[in-house]
Amino acid sequence: MVSVDRDGDFNFALLMFGVVAVAGYAAFAFDPAHSLAASAIALVVALVYLLGAVFVVLEQSREDAFRGWLLHHAAAIRDTGVLRDGIVVRLDTELVTFPIGVGMLLLRLRATACPRVATASNAHAGKTGAMLITGVTGWWSLFGVLHTPFNLLTSLRGGERCTVREYLTYLQDVGVVSRWRARGDAA
Repeated sequence: MVSVDRDGDFNFALLMFGVVAVAGYAAFAFDPAHSLAASAIALVVALVYLLGAVFVVLEQSREDAFRGWLLHHAAAIRDTGVLRDGIVVRLDTELVTFPIGVGMLLLRLRATACPRVATASNAHAGKTGAMLITGVTGWWSLFGVLHTPFNLLTSLRGGERCTVREYLTYLQDVGVVSRWRARGDAA
């Protein structure tokens, strides 16, 4: 089942931006003891985590928009289906999401890409982005070395799948509430 953890998403992005700040500082802090190679490595780390954090934040906003669209059209989806991205979305339409794993020394974080209609053309973009971020940043922790291959394999096999019915039921049962950002869209 696709998980919806808004606090975890916020913490995930916040920690990634924290790594960007620390690595960026390390890259540009002038110290004769640092070599040019160390500054270059810190800069690469900062750029990779910045791109990863931006991808995660964009996926969160896509998920918010998709969830809003889904809940707004829930009755029509139950009755006849609704057209989205050139595909009629019904209760039995399959959604797909891809795991994103990021390692930070001893800490490993996991998020998921926005659910997409499995047969839509934009499902490939979610897979590519999640695999790139996971493939580059997932290994950089003890647990990342263990979990990154499984995340990549899950994405290669087609991601985590559920139907619109299962996703709607999950949203209605669990809801989506964050102590950081109040949400009431699954009421």
